[in-house]
Amino acid sequence: MSTISMKDLLAVFNDSPLAAHTIRARLHETPRIVAGVIRQGIEKGIIRRASPAEVGSGCYKVSVYAKC
Repeated sequence: MSTISMKDLLAVFNDSPLAAHTIRARLHETPRIVAGVIRQGIEKGIIRRASPAEVGSGCYKVSVYAKC
């Protein structure tokens, strides 16, 4: 089982919000592991869920996250 630290999660963001599938691709992990890491990051206040409108997407089904 692999572990992803919060430092690894923050290193993925380059001053721009990212979709969940982009975070997963950059971390090279399974969806379940990445979903858990994202949830922990939100609970700790390290990242936040961003509105798709903030990134120029009108799609409401896209899960977009940004650094706090």
